[in-house]
Amino acid sequence: MPMAVGEQLLRQKEILLNRISGKYVKLPDKQYIPPKCSINLTDKSIKHHKGFIDWNNLTLKQKSSIFLFKLALILSNRLGRICYRFFLRCGISPEYCRFFLQANHYSVFIVKIDLYNLVRFVDGAFKNDRAQFEIRQIAYAMYTLLQHYLPKSSGYLMGKK
Repeated sequence: MPMAVGEQLLRQKEILLNRISGKYVKLPDKQYIPPKCSINLTDKSIKHHKGFIDWNNLTLKQKSSIFLFKLALILSNRLGRICYRFFLRCGISPEYCRFFLQANHYSVFIVKIDLYNLVRFVDGAFKNDRAQFEIRQIAYAMYTLLQHYLPKSSGYLMGKK
């Protein structure tokens, strides 16, 4: 999961989150670029539907801003990853090399949560249309696992007796 999304999960009261440190392991060479329809703009007049913006109703300036944002994110990430790998090969310790990685770089997280709080988190993410796109995606993945491993318990707790 991207580091920035992990930081958002830390704000959830129901979840205990631990991140594997880049000090001891080489972090995955992967970055997260959000889909264009999930990038929020600060203009409050833009209508969101379940966290997505309607691309067709944006002005040319707004579409250009999103395009340039994604392009700058991709280019800056490539440069950061190049520096990260180069200085690792030069013998610089991983704890310092990771300074080149941005917040959308993937890291490894361990999530600890009890069943009751898991259901509260998932239910809250599903009901809140303004919830961050990535948080809703994580909630959906957790819900899928919950349904698979504990179908009766999850159905009861989610109010589908």
